[in-house]
Amino acid sequence: MLDPFADLFGTAKATLPKADAFKLLDAAIPKRSTLPCLRRVKITGEPGYLTFEGTDLDFAVSVRTENFLDLEGSTTVDWVEFKAKCGTFAISDMENHPVEDYPTLPEPAGESVGVEWLEDGLKVLYAVSADQTRLALQGVYVSTAGAVATDGHRLHLVKGSHTADMIVPPKVFRVYKRIGDTPTEAKASTSTLHLVYPWGHITSKLIEGPYPAYKRVIPDSRGRMELMIPLAILKGVASKACEIEKKCPQIDFRDSAISISNGTGGLHRFADALLPPGFEIRFDAKYLLDTLATLKGLVTISVKAPLAAVLFNPKDAREVRILMPLNPGKK
Repeated sequence: MLDPFADLFGTAKATLPKADAFKLLDAAIPKRSTLPCLRRVKITGEPGYLTFEGTDLDFAVSVRTENFLDLEGSTTVDWVEFKAKCGTFAISDMENHPVEDYPTLPEPAGESVGVEWLEDGLKVLYAVSADQTRLALQGVYVSTAGAVATDGHRLHLVKGSHTADMIVPPKVFRVYKRIGDTPTEAKASTSTLHLVYPWGHITSKLIEGPYPAYKRVIPDSRGRMELMIPLAILKGVASKACEIEKKCPQIDFRDSAISISNGTGGLHRFADALLPPGFEIRFDAKYLLDTLATLKGLVTISVKAPLAAVLFNPKDAREVRILMPLNPGKK
């Protein structure tokens, strides 16, 4: 949004609507914290503008809005109270706290790393690990080879040529998607990432590496069988498995059929055999659905052995999708 006070105060600055600014601040300000100051928002007023700052020390937002409070100077107030009362009470009626107690947020600094990797990171985000003991796998690795995520069960790589070498937390991509606009610039140091917008910036700590040598698990495409199955059929059986078995839904590929592993239904039989006699592949249905969500039309599944890594659409020149099968002998 253009500055409505430009004629009065000179050079125009971009601002963000209050509702949008509050959503971003909600993503940065923790609902619970052992540090009371982090549950507050810092507000700085200047002619025509308000700058809001919020942080949980790992992720921070600095956003500029119109000065709907007629505030001059800086203060910090409880964020929950402010959201509830800012439309009906003056900020002077709230409990104000000194800004000296509030963390100083870093200004954007570091080397420019482009912004193309943000869209690539969104594509692979579903494969990020939730395992608290494997910190490096909890982010998207952005490098000169592209953007990749893996949790040890699945892997998705979008090839590219990025200037960065960093492990980016998932929150950065989720907030970027929420904003719905591409930043004008991204800067990164060894530990911090900044997304710069006309109305402010987003700052995030990067995840410490190194990232595992993921290229080692990408299988050779030679000597593999290829199954070509319509996406709708795969999604249908996998979705049915998730409905029936909430905890650990599984589906089997065997002979000329795809079925739900517990034998309760969801069977789809083909006219021709999918696999040689005695050859069986079992997938986690939830993981399979995540991978299928990135595909369209006819799906090519490339297999080599019952427990070997499975490639999806292996002829895709830009993206690599891998799903590790389960052991058919274990329930």
